[in-house]
Amino acid sequence: MITFMHVRNKLFYWMVILILTAFIGLAAALLYKNDNPARLVKAASWQQVKAYQYEKTPGLERAEALKLTRQINQTINIPGTDRTVSLDEIWYNSQYIYFFYSVDMKAPHLGSVKEEDLPVVSFQVKNGQDEAADGSPLFTLNWLQDEGVYYNGRFYGRMAANPFPERDGTGSTAKRDVSQLDLKGMTVRLAGTPYPLSSDIKLAVDYKASQEKTETLPVNQSYTALGQTIEITQFEMGTTMNRLYLRYHDSGEAGQFAGASIVIKTDAGETRHAEVTETLPDGTVKMEFPPFNRRPRNVDIELQSVLFFNGSHRIEFSLNVSKYDTFIQRGDDSRREETRRPIGRIENTDIDLDELYYDNRGIDFTIAYQTEKGLRKPYLHLYPALPGSIPTGAHQVDETKIPMLVRVTNERGEEGTIGQRGGGSGDRFDAFIDKPLIEHSKEIHVTIDNLMTEPVTDWKTSVSIPAGS
Repeated sequence: MITFMHVRNKLFYWMVILILTAFIGLAAALLYKNDNPARLVKAASWQQVKAYQYEKTPGLERAEALKLTRQINQTINIPGTDRTVSLDEIWYNSQYIYFFYSVDMKAPHLGSVKEEDLPVVSFQVKNGQDEAADGSPLFTLNWLQDEGVYYNGRFYGRMAANPFPERDGTGSTAKRDVSQLDLKGMTVRLAGTPYPLSSDIKLAVDYKASQEKTETLPVNQSYTALGQTIEITQFEMGTTMNRLYLRYHDSGEAGQFAGASIVIKTDAGETRHAEVTETLPDGTVKMEFPPFNRRPRNVDIELQSVLFFNGSHRIEFSLNVSKYDTFIQRGDDSRREETRRPIGRIENTDIDLDELYYDNRGIDFTIAYQTEKGLRKPYLHLYPALPGSIPTGAHQVDETKIPMLVRVTNERGEEGTIGQRGGGSGDRFDAFIDKPLIEHSKEIHVTIDNLMTEPVTDWKTSVSIPAGS
């Protein structure tokens, strides 16, 4: 017998189910709607706004102190709205032109702000002294459009552009003086809707290349381990870019320098990572890293590792390719085999033929490295760099200059080509053996020469910085 109480309980049960279902659906909709959340920092003071700008723009704080930036503070009404955009500051230097701007914005609820809620300013930059020259488009660098700072009713952002080189185009950085910039076609995007400004904007920048400062400090410190010597000869501290100069020597004469990991730390708490940018004709290697925000009194230079390729080491293995036509009969066929076949051990590194992949392009092989555990610094191991090959049709190629050189031949000595390839992360690298060689072969022999090798170190030296501005 069904009682009134039983019916009421069933009704209550289904009401709970419906409410929970609606709540879950609403939560899912809100999460989906906010699947691109903005990275917005809510600042409590102007100092916090500046701290964010300094973190995102290395060197800005020192440039301001040296009066290398220009305070603009030009506020413009955005047509069709009750909001304004302000061009606050410009830092024109020989690497980039930085534009710092702000736009009116209602106080946000930080957890619900989406990328499209943030204002975006766009325009093309022209040299006001040279209307015939091409304009420079904007880009974001490390301050993306989905991030910024909210303070006192305004959103603060930054865009960048390339500076204007000499008219003959011989330099990669700007060396000419620039007195005025024209900002063409400025548009402010609000909530996804673009609002063009009614006129172009002219800004006085008064940039003079001679105002940029660079100090040259001798280092002349060297480190030798495992037959490799690195000598850091010179440090250049600039307001726009810092540089290290070093020389590499392999006592066995088999190694050729390919890169280095160097970390720079100042007594003011700033950290930079140097990158190789050029090898000069005399063999000196130039490394660059962003400028400091504050002039240090002391700089620590930490050599973490060096990359060189070694002509005395080789990986080699053979592949049975006679079943390729069986595996790949149609254009969309593919097959993956986990082989995990040990094929050697070099410089504390176990080497495996990890995987084979077959498709209509050919056969891709993956090599996996496993460095021995528990090694104490300094030590050597292999580095999984991008495979290289001799360009098709090339003549008189010095093979000793090509790192990770892959060659493939069949049982008759006929040589094939290498196609798509990858490497440099995950302790693996791979390369495709192109299909034409495979189709008329039973076995393919693979050799990889000039293996990339990394001495892992923990050497550190210091440079004292004289007092100055």
